[in-house]
Parts: sequence; C-alpha cells; structure tokens
Amino acid sequence: MNKKWIERTLSAMSLEDKLAQLLILPVGNEDMENDVAGLLSKHRIGGVFTAACTPDEARQRMRRLQEASALPLVVAADLEQGIWNERKQTTFPHPMALSAADSVDLAYEYGKITALQGRSLGVHWTFAPVVDVNLNPDNPITCTRSFGDSVEQCCKIGSAVIKGLQEHGMAACPKHFPGDGTDDVDQHISTPVNRYSLDEWKRISGKVFKTVYDAGAMTTMIGHIALPAVDPQQNDAGLHRPASISKPIISGLLRAELGFDGLIVTDDMSMGGVCGYMKRAERVVAAINAGCDMYLFPNMAKDYPLLLDAARTGALSIARINEACKRVLTLKAALGLEDPGNLMLPDGGFDRKAGAVCTHIAERTVTLVRDVRACLPVQLGAGDEVLTVTMGPHKIELDTVDAELQRRGLNVTHLQNPSHDHAFEEFTAGFKAVFVNFVYRQTWGYGTVRPVGYENRNFFNGFFNEHPCAIFTSFGSPYILKYIRGLPNFTNIYATAAASQVAAVKFWFGEIGSTGKSPVII
Repeated sequence: MNKKWIERTLSAMSLEDKLAQLLILPVGNEDMENDVAGLLSKHRIGGVFTAACTPDEARQRMRRLQEASALPLVVAADLEQGIWNERKQTTFPHPMALSAADSVDLAYEYGKITALQGRSLGVHWTFAPVVDVNLNPDNPITCTRSFGDSVEQCCKIGSAVIKGLQEHGMAACPKHFPGDGTDDVDQHISTPVNRYSLDEWKRISGKVFKTVYDAGAMTTMIGHIALPAVDPQQNDAGLHRPASISKPIISGLLRAELGFDGLIVTDDMSMGGVCGYMKRAERVVAAINAGCDMYLFPNMAKDYPLLLDAARTGALSIARINEACKRVLTLKAALGLEDPGNLMLPDGGFDRKAGAVCTHIAERTVTLVRDVRACLPVQLGAGDEVLTVTMGPHKIELDTVDAELQRRGLNVTHLQNPSHDHAFEEFTAGFKAVFVNFVYRQTWGYGTVRPVGYENRNFFNGFFNEHPCAIFTSFGSPYILKYIRGLPNFTNIYATAAASQVAAVKFWFGEIGSTGKSPVII
C-alpha cells in the first residue's frame, strides 16, 4: 500500500475536498452520469455506485468519470450475484443457492470470478456479501440474498466469498451491520429492529460479523437497523434509532468492541429506515459523527452544504473528518487506485470460467424437500402436452425452463399468474404434466416474500390431488411450504439464473440428483 500517497494527498486537501471524499454518488443511467460528471468538475467526490448495465456501457461510463475526476474514484456496485452480462442480468445464482451447494471452494471461486470480472469493468468494491442470518422467514429483504439461518454456514460461506473477492483485487463489504433477517420490516420503508439481547446478538449476528471481519473484510456496510440492546434511544414516535446514525453501535460496538478498523459505509441514506427517524439536517451530520466514513447517495444540493456548515461550526469535528477521509484514501491505496493503470484491469476471458462455475453451483444447489407420491423424475416423452405456471408478484419469467422443456420435444403451454380460480382443476386436466414454479422473493418496497396474490386462488379444489403429475418448484423463497402446506412434492432451487433453470429441468427428468443442503429450516 502506498502510504506516502495517502499522507501526501490528505495533507494537500482542503476541508471541502475532504468532505467530498466521504460521498458516494449513484450512476444509474446517462442523465445521472452527466450530472455526476458535472459535479466532478467542482468537487473531489470520493466514489460512485454504478447500477446494472452492459459490460461495454460499464467500461465507457467508468473511463469517462475517472477522466473527469481530479482524484481516483472508488467504484462500487451491488455484485451479490456477480457481474452483469449483455442483457444486464447477473451471472450467478442467489447467495442462498451458493450456500445450498455447501462448498467453500465454490464460494471462493464465486468471489474470485466476481472480482476479476468486476475489475475488468472498472468496479473496485462490491457491497456484498449479505451475511445477515435469515432467522425470520418473513423478512422481506434478506431471504435468498442471505446464506441462510445457520450462524456457522453464514460464517463459512461468507468468509470464503470475501477471501475470493479480496485476494483478486476487489474490496468486500459484508452487510447489513448489526444484522438484518430478524424482523419482518423492510429498512427501505421503515426501521427494522434486531431485538436480541446483547448476549444473543454476540452468539448470532455478532459472531458472523466478527468472523468475516477476522477473515479480512476491508469494509462493512451499516444498515438502518435498530439494536436496542446497545442503543435504546427512541424518537418522539417511539421509533428506535437506526445503527447508521448511532454512535453507541458504530463507534462503541463495531469499532471498540469488535475491533473493526476498516472503512464503514452507510446504506442508502434516502431509505425510510433512517429518513423516518429524524430530519435531514440532523441525520446527515449524525451519520458521520456516529463513525461512518462514507455516505451513500447524498443529495448534493442539500446534504453537502449541511456537512460543510457542520464542519465550519464545529458540529462535525475536523478530527472526525480527517479520520474518515484517511480511511477512504487508505481503501483506494489498498486497491492500487493511485496508479491510473489499476482503475480498469484487462479482460482476461473470465466469462468462460464463470459459466462453468455457475453451472456447477446450480446443479449442486437442487434441494428436494419432499416427494411423497414419487412423481419425480417425470416420465414424459416427445410430443406430450405440458403446462408451466409461473407464480410471483414481480412478472419474472422463467424462459429458460420452457426452452429446456421444448428442447426435449415437449409441447409447452405457459401461464403467468393465471386467475382460473375454481376452473383451474379442469384446465390442468388436459396436460400430461403441470409444472408450478414459484418466484416469490425479496424486492425492496414490496414488503413480503410470502406467496401473496390472487393467483393463489388456483389452489381452490386442490388440483394437485387430482392431477397425477403436478410438480412444484421454488426459484425464490425456500419457505413456500410454510404457507401452501399440502403440496405432495416440492423442490427448492433458490434462484432464477439461467443455469438454475437448466438445473431444475435436469432434476425433473432425473438427469441430475438432489444434492443441495437446505440453508434454512423448513
């Protein structure tokens, strides 16, 4: 690490420059890119966050913004499922699928390939992995983004992913400290509460975070999640103070007790989990004062002047600003970003390796939960009429499933969220097999991962008790049987990635077995 560059750069910076280094701006489209490019001509912004785009778009975007910046930008992205392809889709299955594959070696490869692909696009930092322990099946945000409900599994797989990432040049950022996955509230909307006692927290969430920090995590993300056992403060509406603005949680628990000395970044500071607690003028300064080093998604016209005013009046100390700014520069130096040649590394053809690893993960993930009537593998032949039904609120289609069935010579009729109600039993009788595929999963702002929607009325009359070959598979939440309890067979795939869809069809036909280890108790 180039310590001389850190000290030289820090000593040459003005107060305005140092505050700008603490900010991460979003770049999600061309208009946002133009706005950020304009801001870079006025401020020494610390970093940007890029949304999903094609590889070529990412390279062009990062070249332009780095050229516009007086100091190297650290570029972040949510790469929980790897980098994006030409269709702006992620490469790998969801992290819960990786956990079901139950292989430290595959978890390491998952991190390694993500790092190498990301660095070739100019991305240096992934806001991943999610190491929240998913102990509440109704948590609307963690679900298949997590490694499951086992502390040991979250420690094992999370640490392997982090090592794979960081040993190949990408900073990891385990999240969401002090631990989501316990409440049924979405922090995008309001403040979830981690209600563990301090002893319980240390055995569960605290153990996982301490383990991944000991594995060398360079950064961590603070969630807008309350932990009353450490900070019981409430506002006038009775809302507990979120960790992102809590000095007892950040400076006390995370820094002093756990000993984490890396960079701390807030989660999106426009989320309801923090904005619902206090006014902008208070929360902007509170996040940095509490111990956060970088502030995610500021409103530059409103938030930057608030920070500047707080620094000039003493409400935000120069020592705290210097400490945070030095951590930002230290992260950049650790990634080699002071060298322009390291801002975007060569493309080493990692896509081919990614495909093989992705297939391996997907095929090891398949988890048969039950098959009480021995419906699997299916006995179907060319020309048979089959029905595929996709159920879920987000209009996610499973095109690869249908394509794989057609490739085997089957005539496929497809429905998404059908509303046949009482007539569904009669409708399904005309098909040799019915494949019901659930895609209920976490989506910010939706509020639930339960199978909610009128399409569930199709379970009137229990059509699966009349049809000889009704096959049920979840490509999302593994908890469907908690709500639709009488299904005679059920398989968890955990992800909608193309490789996961191919693996599901292979399993239905007996071409591969069920080798996945359930990451959650069902």
